[in-house]
Amino acid sequence: MKIIPRGILTTEDISKLESEFEITLPQDYKEFLLTHNGGRPEISYAEFYIEYLEEYVYLVTLYDINDVSEYSNMWPGDIPLKSIIIGRDTRGGQLLLIADGEEDGLYYYDQAYTFEQSNDDSNTYFIANTFTEFIDSLKVTNDEG
Repeated sequence: MKIIPRGILTTEDISKLESEFEITLPQDYKEFLLTHNGGRPEISYAEFYIEYLEEYVYLVTLYDINDVSEYSNMWPGDIPLKSIIIGRDTRGGQLLLIADGEEDGLYYYDQAYTFEQSNDDSNTYFIANTFTEFIDSLKVTNDEG
């Protein structure tokens, strides 16, 4: 899946983000930020599957470093420590990257409770073990969900 980049970053930019959120980002995501600084799928809609929900959702964007910081600061206390918000889908759900050593991976954060299964106690769903695995799992479609 080709992602249209928003620009490039320096390692210093990434170090500042890591310091702000007291997180060590996975190497594959750091490399993506260095070469893309976020982006959007080249083809209209790229879908990914959330196994627990048995649903496909459509990726709209992967945030640039400024948006990562802004969105990650929007829900203090709601998102886990050692995590950041890195993108969103067409329904307004957020992509959550956790790098805490135990729950490492990419998750779907349904802060708006879009899905019937979501509630105050459970609204975060596993997507992939790594950022690369997530990107590789994206499927191209021409229809919006």
